[in-house]
Amino acid sequence: MKKMRFSKLYLLSQNERAGLEISFSNRPALVRAPNNHGKSAILKSLYDSFGAQPHKIDDTWRGANVISLVLFSIGNDDYSILKAAGEYSIFDAQRKILLSTRKVGEELTPFLANLLNFRLVMADRKDRVITPPPAYMFSPFYVDQDHGWTKPWTSFSNMYLPNSARLLSEYHSGLRPNEYYEAVAERERLRALTKTIELEINAINEAIKKIKTSTSEVTLTYELNDFSAETERLISESKKLHIAEFKYREELAKLHQEYQLWSDQKDVLNGAIHEMDGALSVAAKHPEHVECPTCGQGYDNSLVEQFGLVEDLDGLISARLNANKKISELEGLISKHRSNLSDIEKSLILIDATFAVKKEEITFRDVVTAEGRTEATKLLQGRLDELDTHVRGLAGDIAQQDARIKNTQERGRTDAIKDEFAVLLAEFSKSLDVRLDDKRRPSLSGVNIGRGSEGPRALLAYYYAFLRVAFSHSSMSFCPIVIDAPNQQGQDKTHMPAMMKLMIKQAPKDCQLIIAAEDQYGLSDDEIETIDVTGEKDHVLRTEQYKHVSEVIRPYTITSI
Repeated sequence: MKKMRFSKLYLLSQNERAGLEISFSNRPALVRAPNNHGKSAILKSLYDSFGAQPHKIDDTWRGANVISLVLFSIGNDDYSILKAAGEYSIFDAQRKILLSTRKVGEELTPFLANLLNFRLVMADRKDRVITPPPAYMFSPFYVDQDHGWTKPWTSFSNMYLPNSARLLSEYHSGLRPNEYYEAVAERERLRALTKTIELEINAINEAIKKIKTSTSEVTLTYELNDFSAETERLISESKKLHIAEFKYREELAKLHQEYQLWSDQKDVLNGAIHEMDGALSVAAKHPEHVECPTCGQGYDNSLVEQFGLVEDLDGLISARLNANKKISELEGLISKHRSNLSDIEKSLILIDATFAVKKEEITFRDVVTAEGRTEATKLLQGRLDELDTHVRGLAGDIAQQDARIKNTQERGRTDAIKDEFAVLLAEFSKSLDVRLDDKRRPSLSGVNIGRGSEGPRALLAYYYAFLRVAFSHSSMSFCPIVIDAPNQQGQDKTHMPAMMKLMIKQAPKDCQLIIAAEDQYGLSDDEIETIDVTGEKDHVLRTEQYKHVSEVIRPYTITSI
């Protein structure tokens, strides 16, 4: 099993001209600070960078328009992901861009699923089989302070798919491995294809039936004067459609004009950014005092002047971010207007075709003769035979996928995983002074928690029992364990150190662990590496780190935006 690790987190606000750099090593890490000093914001930013939406992002943080950059690895491969102005960009170790998108569901989700070997598929509320969004990939590995200490599988917002807890526990525990979901996805694809073919078969059968029941003696004549009422209705509808068409074309022209203005502005900004970036590079290479080769006049090349160029460059990048956002909004509006215009044009074509038929007084005998009906029936029957053969082949393929699904659900393996989980849960519950319900086998999807301070301890025992099982049996890459604010419901001086000890001692081997808390609660410096983020209350970013963090992030923004 490959392991994922976070190595660096960079946060930058050009609005506040402040930044923050956090480094994570292979040792267990404690992100320490008093309450309201930004510990949770740091952990939430890790996942927000990957498109996994956390709970409760306050207005102050949103107003800062924070750009985040996470450096991470999966196995031996290094990557980085940048989130800026709603756009996600993923880079390889050489900072070559692998993906840049605003579409979390359509593009970011499948890319991350491939990186993490995440093959879970679920049915949405419209019964479409989809790959769940990034929150479902990281769900067992993150415990947030807002919801994670009251109910399992709720640490991210918008966990909207039906039966999320049960299906996530089955997948991440390894109860149903990747092979199961790959077979399910293929089976559902084949079933959807079969339904499409069956619709065509039904349509052909209906057409053949109509042809066979018709007779050559029946004549259908279309006279214009027989349809005066319908003609008036069509004329009225045509007028309305033409007015709507003119309106959409007029609005579309305005949108195209605005789109071109923003595109031109972006091109100008791109040129200015690259020119200023080049000027900054040249300035940095020259000595502090430069003499003009023509006139001999001396000029200062101070750090202050160089940083002035940097500030101008950051301003240009910020303006380009805004331009990209506006261009994306306009593209959506243009696409919507084009779609509406296309629908109107199709309606007008149908009306024109109806008028053409009525005016020419075409009869059914002129269109389909007895010989034509026979030939049409032969052609349709030939197509019907082809489709029937295809459906029989698909039925065999579906049966193969059903067999694959059955083979992944061996009774012995399922029982072994559930027994392992039960043993670990009992062990961890005992060490945390948690009472278990011994009357029934514990569920992989959750645990009945006690009242008061016992509740968070019961959840921690459940989380760690589940993570140990996932480490042994899951098909997906094992992600960092990130736990926010474990001191819930007033844990006493005995129970809180016991919780901290369990998190350190019982974590799966060689897996990254990050805890956010106010104190070490009995842990020694040898057991955990402390990252102190204490600063100004309600201000996690630092003005003194702005220059350094902006220099780190700038090459990524220049490449991706």
